[in-house]
Amino acid sequence: MKNFDYSKSRVAEISDPIERRIMAALKASKIGVFEFEPQTDTAFWDDRVRELWGIRDANQITYEVVVGQVHPDDRALHDAGTAQALDPNGDGRMDMTYRLFPKDGGPMRWIKATAECLFRDGVAVRLVGTVSDVTDERSAVEHNKLLINELQHRVKNTLATAVAVVGLSRRGCTDINQYFEAVDERLRNLSTSHDLLRQSEWSDVHFQELFSKAAESFLGARWKDHQITLNADALQIPAQHVMTLSIALHELMTNAAKHGALSVTGGKIEVTVTQEPTLWTLIWTETGGPVPKADPKNTGFGHVLLEEILPNQVHGTADASLDAGGYRYVLTFPPFKIQE
Repeated sequence: MKNFDYSKSRVAEISDPIERRIMAALKASKIGVFEFEPQTDTAFWDDRVRELWGIRDANQITYEVVVGQVHPDDRALHDAGTAQALDPNGDGRMDMTYRLFPKDGGPMRWIKATAECLFRDGVAVRLVGTVSDVTDERSAVEHNKLLINELQHRVKNTLATAVAVVGLSRRGCTDINQYFEAVDERLRNLSTSHDLLRQSEWSDVHFQELFSKAAESFLGARWKDHQITLNADALQIPAQHVMTLSIALHELMTNAAKHGALSVTGGKIEVTVTQEPTLWTLIWTETGGPVPKADPKNTGFGHVLLEEILPNQVHGTADASLDAGGYRYVLTFPPFKIQE
């Protein structure tokens, strides 16, 4: 078996044309090459392996030097993989992935090592292999796992919310057609908010975007040209509150369209969010609409959602009032913790 001089850093200095091509290909692919002689406990590294381990000036590499930078939790894995490759009763192959802390203080890396052992008279003589940095690939895999777990969690919450919507929508409905229409509208709204969460990769959603979706369903894409004023451009809604707040906005819009400011030409709605250091406030104010009629027995879906469910979810309080000017809803709550 021919020994390559892995210590050479410049391909042009290698005289053998085959060796030169092999080393050039390895260098271009950023794959490191190593040999390990178990009888002498000595390893031979090329420049790429030294770079990955953060050990550029070590003359002699022993097995302890090799594993010295391996993550403590992966040391047993590395030892077992090496022992298996050196076992004359096995297939002589190594294929493992583990974490590495470079000695020069570089960031932790994920390393994939593959090798094959040469045996002579049943004794392991030389282990020859390659190592490569698979940190980016591993990070992508971990990120996808997180997204899948988050998706499963969100789907479960969405189904629970849908079940609650179906059940609570019976309140205030006098016939099956009215009930069907209410459920249909609310589930469609859930679908819209689900799309916003998917687009944001289950992260925060801007209140402006959430509000726009609710307003568009009643006034179209150019809702700003009509009867609504919004002063809340900087507010971000954490993912866990998006669906409930979306349904709440839909209920406010529905009530305004049926009984309030949006049911007449001259009606106006102003929505303002103030963000103080310890307290945020969302204010929905309707003016110019028909004189509202209070219903002391109102325990319908909108009432329960706006005055009980939403305040409870955001750990806040709600106050709804009716006067000659129209409907007014005030929600106060502690500041949201926004993801960085």
